[in-house]
Amino acid sequence: MAAMRVHTCRACSGGGARHARGHDGWLSSSHSRSSSLQHSRWRSQASSEEKQTMDTKTHINHGYASSSYQRAWAAEPASSFAKAVKTLILTKEEPTGTQVLLRVLVAGVNGGCETFRCRAEHWFERNNANDDGFAVGAEGCAIVEALGPDAAEVPSQAAAYGADVDGTGKLAVGDIVAFVGGAFSEYVTAPSPERLVRIAPAGAVHDVNAGDVAAIHISGAIAVCALYHQADLRHGERVVVTTAAGGTGQFAVQLALMRGCHVVATCGTETKRRALELLCEQYLLPVDCNQHDEEDGFRHVREAKEGGSLRFVNSRSTECRDAIRAALDQAGGDADVIYEGVGGAMRETCLDVLNADGGRLLVIGYISEYPHTTTTTTTTTTNGVPPSEKLFWSASDVTDSRGARVIGNVWGKRVAEGRKLAYDLWRDGKLRVMLDNCGVVDGDIGSRATYAVERMLGGDTCGKCILHVSDM
Repeated sequence: MAAMRVHTCRACSGGGARHARGHDGWLSSSHSRSSSLQHSRWRSQASSEEKQTMDTKTHINHGYASSSYQRAWAAEPASSFAKAVKTLILTKEEPTGTQVLLRVLVAGVNGGCETFRCRAEHWFERNNANDDGFAVGAEGCAIVEALGPDAAEVPSQAAAYGADVDGTGKLAVGDIVAFVGGAFSEYVTAPSPERLVRIAPAGAVHDVNAGDVAAIHISGAIAVCALYHQADLRHGERVVVTTAAGGTGQFAVQLALMRGCHVVATCGTETKRRALELLCEQYLLPVDCNQHDEEDGFRHVREAKEGGSLRFVNSRSTECRDAIRAALDQAGGDADVIYEGVGGAMRETCLDVLNADGGRLLVIGYISEYPHTTTTTTTTTTNGVPPSEKLFWSASDVTDSRGARVIGNVWGKRVAEGRKLAYDLWRDGKLRVMLDNCGVVDGDIGSRATYAVERMLGGDTCGKCILHVSDM
């Protein structure tokens, strides 16, 4: 049974250098590449009765009995995720060799990566050459449903990442695992346990929040790698985190507070600010009830343990630029580290407030410049710094004309170490997770994935955006 392969991006798989060498993510179906579409049918080609059922009912997989399943699939590149993706109905087959059949519980949602995947741009250009189409979705949390005859003795990545309770990494039916590749599907077949991280044994599945796993595996790990390894974040430094209530920003704020840093967090709404403040409560000192520090509905300052602080800035305010500058001045000066995922005008503001003497700006993304929006200007070369798009996709690091570093290679070479620390902190309750569950949305998995991607790109999410695929 041959594997169909899906190219995964640096922000999803954690390996910019590997991508430069042509590394692929994986998606293995129960069909060979040449026969996959012969044994399936597009949702649009299903019978009228079946189409009506799929269009009016939420399809959530509740168990193991059904022999068929749904997978979101792009027949060919298009201008957006919504225009590219449909739903395939496939038939499950038993895994062979070292393969592992997974029932997907939760899929992480990365709006930018899925957009570029479906447009066949940047690292996803090879999707133009996939005559049978390509899978969509990246990281997820799943249950092991079946093992190939040679899979039982092959250890998973758990031993390296430290997420496995017994340290062996050996998989068994019913185990909870994390994976990357084609997560917008009810079932996925991994080529080998070596591509999986064992999170919990079968007997402990109900003690694991699958959404947390999907969030930590990529969004939590990249925050650790970027801040602790690439930026070498130090105690007491001043840190700006843009989109701080987002999928990865939430982890960056917590990690900085752990180091006793002074954090300036930008959020778009008061709801997001309150949620982020509550998430970080274990690192903050109690609020003085007599303290009045609110303006435009935003509480501005919370003193933190370890000598740090947390300041909030409304990113949608017309005075956002001045507010960031003022918050940093209160914290003692220019930003030492900036965790930046917005691009556009926000990146220009961040470059202006970056400490020229040893400052580090991490290019996590540039969501305001993605193809879904035309409401903002794209970044240009400023102080010798190329546009965010170029730095991000080339994983390049540069030094600006003043001497500050701008880091596009945010994963670095210590991915396993960073992911292990993220899982350890999560398991110990030190790294908490805020999830934006797209909830029960009517339709097949392609329709629900489209809703989730568009919701994330629309800026309405709070926390890591996830898609519920099946029940535990």
